[in-house]
Amino acid sequence: MALTDEQWRLVQPLLPPPSPMLRGRPPLDDRLILDGILWKFSSNTPWYDLPAAYPSYQTCYRRYHLWNRLGVFPRVLSTLYQDLRQRGGLDVVQALRQGLISFKPRPGGWKIVVAPSLEGTWQLSTALIFAGQVLKEFKRTAR
Repeated sequence: MALTDEQWRLVQPLLPPPSPMLRGRPPLDDRLILDGILWKFSSNTPWYDLPAAYPSYQTCYRRYHLWNRLGVFPRVLSTLYQDLRQRGGLDVVQALRQGLISFKPRPGGWKIVVAPSLEGTWQLSTALIFAGQVLKEFKRTAR
């Protein structure tokens, strides 16, 4: 998942600045780390399956937990969801109800299926973050 420039402009101010007290390596690019975190959520895969295009899964995992502990990550998700609804014209709940996004069983799990009209759009890549969470919750409650 790669944030669009418009999305990055919305969420960048929400992220804390790097701590001046940190020693060691210089901090990695927050945008690339956030893209990796959002890829993990949209693909609904384990952290260790993060593609090499992103920083290491350990770096993304640690930053996610820091941002979550600081209350930053929920604000980022809320901002992205509001942008998806307002600028993108897509409500994930409605898309699920209308069948634009659906889940189909497959051996060993579930597959997210999307309408052709959403293929390749930034709206889809953003919606998959939230659809992946719906699927995760569905699997948890179905046990």
